[in-house]
Amino acid sequence: GIGIGGAAADETAGTEPEVLEAAQVLLKLGADVNTVDANGETAMHGAAYKNLPKVVQFLADKGARIEVWNRTNKWGWTPLRIAEGYRPGNFKPSAETIAALHRVMLAAGVTPPTGSKPLAAEARQDYPADAAKKPAR
Repeated sequence: GIGIGGAAADETAGTEPEVLEAAQVLLKLGADVNTVDANGETAMHGAAYKNLPKVVQFLADKGARIEVWNRTNKWGWTPLRIAEGYRPGNFKPSAETIAALHRVMLAAGVTPPTGSKPLAAEARQDYPADAAKKPAR
């Protein structure tokens, strides 16, 4: 897979242009834009974690299938919910990332949900407190 949004303490995703460049290289090398990891997350989840709206559009343009990425991860979060701030830590919603996800959802014929409020990350009993510190595998 592409591996956007790793959570290692000493690792950052870089700037959005750097992430776009890295994703382009990985796809040219044969990475699958629709890979799902052991936590049920895709590159689209990673783009949402890192608030990267241009990466959201890039992934959609490169074939990220909505039926693959528009699913909850093991903690119950879709990329849209992650962009809305439902994740561990002190995160705020990213209006640009939410708008990008809405655009790609609508382009795929899916109406973005409205009005539902999933449990906040801190309220999820099954989310490990140190998960954000572990590298993605």
